[in-house]
Amino acid sequence: MAASSDPDEILRSTKEKVNFQRVARLLISGGTALLREIFDQLCPPSNLPTTLKNPATEKALRSAKLTKPQWDCLYPSTGVYGKSVDFDVTLLFRLLRTICNLFPPTTGWDALPASTDHSLAADLVRIKFYRNSVYGHVSQCMEITDDLFLRLWQDISKALLRIAGQISPTKKTAWKEAIDNFLKDPFTAEDERNVKELLRWYRNDVEVKESIETSAQEVRQGMERLGRSVGEKTQDIKDQLGGEVKTASRDIRSLIREEAQDIKDQLGGELKTTRYDVQSLVREEAQVMKDHLSEELKTTSNEVQSLIREKAQDIKDQLGEDLKTTVQEIVMCLGRRVADEIENKLVRLMNSASTSGCRPQLRSGGKFSDYLMFGKIVRSEEPERITSKSEDLHV
Repeated sequence: MAASSDPDEILRSTKEKVNFQRVARLLISGGTALLREIFDQLCPPSNLPTTLKNPATEKALRSAKLTKPQWDCLYPSTGVYGKSVDFDVTLLFRLLRTICNLFPPTTGWDALPASTDHSLAADLVRIKFYRNSVYGHVSQCMEITDDLFLRLWQDISKALLRIAGQISPTKKTAWKEAIDNFLKDPFTAEDERNVKELLRWYRNDVEVKESIETSAQEVRQGMERLGRSVGEKTQDIKDQLGGEVKTASRDIRSLIREEAQDIKDQLGGELKTTRYDVQSLVREEAQVMKDHLSEELKTTSNEVQSLIREKAQDIKDQLGEDLKTTVQEIVMCLGRRVADEIENKLVRLMNSASTSGCRPQLRSGGKFSDYLMFGKIVRSEEPERITSKSEDLHV
């Protein structure tokens, strides 16, 4: 059987209990004041009512799983909205994370950030992490050793000073002095409330986490039940539709065959009638075209014949003139040759007669006189006279 605890030992003040209370004071008093100031900077009090009445903000806060007291602090009554001076450290941390557009560290909201990450979100996560470390000593009579106290005090102070630096350099200097005073100031009744607030802050986060996990579990179970139900309903619908689709398919095929036969019969009669109509129309059009072409061919034939006669007459007249001219040219050419031959013969004859001492007489009407005259006519290029004289001389 475990030994009972000594009440005097539990209630007795020790250096370790003082360490615990001072860390709780730094986290709660310092953390609350700084978180409120940084919240007012990100969400000015003049804009807070507008922000809270925004449906998107309300939806985000509902997803954050606020407790009823926290919800009542933000929305005391219809049309009335809370003020940051009334928000405790738990609610301030939740609002900064939910509605102030802060990006979580790369390690998330629930794990200690990298030592090189000095962003506002990272320091907020550090404050929460150190709170959990301090809360772990509640079961140990709320005592913290000196070594652990110095390490926690240094880490928490650095995080708080970086948050103060987000507001202004002057604010950071003022908070460094205040933190140094926290380390030396005597305890008051407020410090007891700091311890209670620390416990309430931690338990609230645990409850929210458990609520979220429970909700997630319920959602998973609901999804599983819904999946099974949907699967069963789907199979029932599939089976029912399978029979109906099969019957409908047969009915549709039968209806299609009947409709196809009706269309075929109707089209057969219409095609037969259309074929006769087309044949009749073709014959009529062919006859009209034949008659029209016959008239045109007849007219064209007459025009061609008339044109041929005119062209033939023109050719005949042209050939007559050309032939006459050609004959005259031939006669002139032959006449010149004959005249040259006759003249040569006469010259030789006269030369021969002179040699023999017998000179011919060129009396009018004699042959020599006629031949000489013929030569002159030929050289005069008078075709009519050449033709007439050649006939008289029988050339």
